[in-house]
Amino acid sequence: HYWYTTAYPLRTLMAGYRIFGDRRYLDAATAILDHLVEEQLPNGAFQQVYRAKPTSQLTKEEIHEIYTRRWMNMADVGSIATALGVAARQVAEPRRTAYVKALRRYCEEFAAQFQQPSGGFTNGIENGVRQTNIYSVATGTEAAAFAALYASTGEPKHLAVAERAAHFLLDNWDPSGVAIGYQHSPTKPVAPTVMEQYQYAETYYYHEGILFALAQSKDAKL
Repeated sequence: HYWYTTAYPLRTLMAGYRIFGDRRYLDAATAILDHLVEEQLPNGAFQQVYRAKPTSQLTKEEIHEIYTRRWMNMADVGSIATALGVAARQVAEPRRTAYVKALRRYCEEFAAQFQQPSGGFTNGIENGVRQTNIYSVATGTEAAAFAALYASTGEPKHLAVAERAAHFLLDNWDPSGVAIGYQHSPTKPVAPTVMEQYQYAETYYYHEGILFALAQSKDAKL
């Protein structure tokens, strides 16, 4: 139902294909990612949920309803966008071009506008409402998505976004070794808080975004 919970099983399948060479794993992943590409919206975004209906079959009214009432949030759709970038490294043409094009559209036409001067990302669109608070999970998923895009395009502007996001996350780290997170807060100002050691889900996204950026970066400071 949710694209973000689909993203990680897909990446597991692609890792399995890379390790074992079993074509069934890649075919299972690409069958779903092909549907994702079909559901990309005219503004470059993806919905939070799987619609089971290609965008080409939507009416103008249905698209307007998505834009004004549904979720196109960075934390969730950033995860599945990253899966497109991972898959692009393993699939043949014409899929590779289609996946990179979809990821480029998502990053350039939609996601980039939500990065703040600090490097952190807001959570994009929730219930049709543009979010204004930085969200560390969204920052992590977008660092990964833009780094994955750079791995395919080699265009410095994509890596620069990922590096700025990673630097933001690293600038918010407690001397004890625990991350300092900007939590999800759609209705009121958010203050950074030291994460509890058991908050593995949130800090996973921080670490993954940093590692994706680090894998591509030549920035010694990073």
